[in-house]
Amino acid sequence: LPSGTKREILNGNEVVTIPPPNGDRAYYEKHLHPRLSLESVMTSQERIIFGKGTKSLNPMQSTVFEIAFKSRENMLVCAPTGAGKTNVALLTVLQHLRSIGILNNTKNISNSSTDDFDDIDDDGTYAAYAHIRKSDNSVENTNNCSTNNNTSTDGTKIVYMAPMKALAQEVCAKFSSALAPLNLSVREYTGDVKLSKAEAEQSDVLVTTPEKWDVTTRQSSTPGSLFASCGLLILDEVHLLADERGAVIESVVARTHRLVEGTQRNVRIVALSATLPNCGDVASFLRVDKRRGLFEFGPEYRPVPLKQRFVGVLAKDTKGMNKITDIPFGIDSMNNYNLSANTSKKDDRFTIEKKMNEACYNIVLESLMNGHQCMVFVHSRKGTGEAVRSLAEIAREKGELGKHFVPLDDHYNDVEEGKESIADKCAKSCIQARKRHQLSVSKSRNGELRESFDVGMGIHHAGMLRSDRKLSETLFASGAIRVLCCTATLAWGINLPAHTVIIKGTDVYS
Repeated sequence: LPSGTKREILNGNEVVTIPPPNGDRAYYEKHLHPRLSLESVMTSQERIIFGKGTKSLNPMQSTVFEIAFKSRENMLVCAPTGAGKTNVALLTVLQHLRSIGILNNTKNISNSSTDDFDDIDDDGTYAAYAHIRKSDNSVENTNNCSTNNNTSTDGTKIVYMAPMKALAQEVCAKFSSALAPLNLSVREYTGDVKLSKAEAEQSDVLVTTPEKWDVTTRQSSTPGSLFASCGLLILDEVHLLADERGAVIESVVARTHRLVEGTQRNVRIVALSATLPNCGDVASFLRVDKRRGLFEFGPEYRPVPLKQRFVGVLAKDTKGMNKITDIPFGIDSMNNYNLSANTSKKDDRFTIEKKMNEACYNIVLESLMNGHQCMVFVHSRKGTGEAVRSLAEIAREKGELGKHFVPLDDHYNDVEEGKESIADKCAKSCIQARKRHQLSVSKSRNGELRESFDVGMGIHHAGMLRSDRKLSETLFASGAIRVLCCTATLAWGINLPAHTVIIKGTDVYS
């Protein structure tokens, strides 16, 4: 275990606390890449896709800026969750739009140094595909025109491949908002959306899933086909190569390489991933130049330090066995709990489950009392509703349901303005948000969702209707519910940050 780990046996539970890897954050901040101001490196037309609130790139994005924004290199970016990989994808999108003539920018290209790009030829081709040249009728010769008006659309389209339909929906919404000022069409291309061939061909950006794009790449790669129109392929969560769905991603990448070799036209591949133990092997498979296109970022680039706690629910009571083994460690600002049960075949499963629910409740209550939201991950769809009911039952027994889970106006009307704690402010905000969304929840046909909302919690899993999943996400994002019980569907990148995350149980049945 890392240095600074603390082991405790408290209240019948064995607790192992792993501190954030970046204990001395001030040290890392001094050694990170300085932030790049968007105004100094981009035109106003390019800056607009990042929104008015973004004035600079964070250290991770600033590190990859030269390759992502000024070249057509294949890239593999491995960085922790929340480090800003989506904005790296937007940087590559801007470069692609410049290369096909939609954006006309000479501010950075003319002023950039070429010392770091010795292997890049005058036309921008890099070492991995150095033998490939653009043909005379290349779309690069077209200036200031939309892809829909080009005589040839081959190599003009951007394809963003997300691992799940739920994530594809979110990415589509984000890219649509970001690229709307450029009058670019972003469409979702998944099994949930009926998209005709003409609509798919007319779109500038397609957000799809591995299985859907796999079918498309199997059909045809002839000029004018949807596959041949791809000029930038962005692979999100590429660490899924190790998953059972990894073969689908491998097939898509292999066909893309074959398309490049067969048509002698460059298709840029940009892969985004969490930290990989064998990033060099993955980079070789993606034909990434390891000297320039491979970027691996450690936990110091995580915007919020992460502390992990493993809570083992013991089968037998351990009264009088409160022990603490200390190794000095840093301070955290975000918690990740993993609840597991140390059981044998003779143990009473119901007793263990009850203890685990109580341990989960104590962590949730601590988070709510500090004014934070909490996510509870379970391993089955049915388990989401069961987790809500167990937490609500314990809260009722202790008389804390109306105070922390479903805040009431009467309790906070007596609190003087200016003397409110963080928890009081969060509770008042929750009350207002619940009033705004009360009508939307009452119209839902999902009984469990309505019941969960009544006790100040929510559920989220792949078995729910798309509209109900979206409603649960909206309720949590607005603060109308402060506890969300969900399955792994929510963990694939849907942007719902929470201060405390609980993984309830480690037994998975297959």
